Amino acid sequence: MSIITKKLGFLTTGAKAWIEGSCLMARTSWLIRAVSLFSHSKEVCVDRDRRLVAIRAKYLWIIQRYREIPFDNIRRLDYSYSSLPTSFNLFAGPLDQLERFTISLCLINPRRTIKLFSFSGEGAVATGLTGVLLHGDDIVDFSGDQEDRSLSYVDLLMKFTGKTLT
Repeated sequence: MSIITKKLGFLTTGAKAWIEGSCLMARTSWLIRAVSLFSHSKEVCVDRDRRLVAIRAKYLWIIQRYREIPFDNIRRLDYSYSSLPTSFNLFAGPLDQLERFTISLCLINPRRTIKLFSFSGEGAVATGLTGVLLHGDDIVDFSGDQEDRSLSYVDLLMKFTGKTLT
């Protein structure tokens, strides 16, 4: 983190989410779709009235998959975190990192996990004044808003499905 952290939304890739009537909608970010030359996209509709999650995915422009998962078949929601250091000091440890927050559905039958979306971006590591003076960390650390965006989406997902989080 250095001393000051500045959050910038463009340092994050993740799903765009919105509410449309009784549905919580989410779609792969435009950046990921553009980088893949629009060969990959996913759209998730959580329909509170019909009590189901509809997932439509497109791979390699022509392969399309559609799946409907009833709320009754969802055991719980999974919210996981992983990070990868991008700058490291032998004495201070990681100075900067990339972060990923992944949201998945854990099903009852068959007992498996279905990944919905990941929110990834530049993360901040708390090194403080010691990290800046002794270990060469920057005074200002820029980070994405992937944590806030993923928490917002998983909170809406819990409200719409009534399922708990692990």
